[in-house]
Amino acid sequence: FFTHYTSRKGKELEQNSKAALLFYWDILHKQIRIEGEVLKLPIDEAEKYFKSRPVPSQIGSAASNQSCIIPNRDYLLEKAKELEKRFEEIGEVERPPFWGGYLFVPNLFEFWQGQSG
Repeated sequence: FFTHYTSRKGKELEQNSKAALLFYWDILHKQIRIEGEVLKLPIDEAEKYFKSRPVPSQIGSAASNQSCIIPNRDYLLEKAKELEKRFEEIGEVERPPFWGGYLFVPNLFEFWQGQSG
């Protein structure tokens, strides 16, 4: 998955790379819990994925400093406009250094089967 390294999630992963995923299907009375470690992807992989995204998504990611307080919505829109203008000038949106990817590496799978009633 890809996100801002400066987001709450990114900061927490910097402190503790252990994670768990839970998939719960109420109607089926089943769940799967997966534990593992989250590793930061190499920059070249983050760069490749960033470039594969639509330009508006690239601009949105670069303009937004996730989890940071901004003065107002206009501030964000102005940053996006600046990046759009820069894109028109240089022909690409540069991946911001605070944006990258992670890889979840599972090491434990737990399956649960419930029953109705």
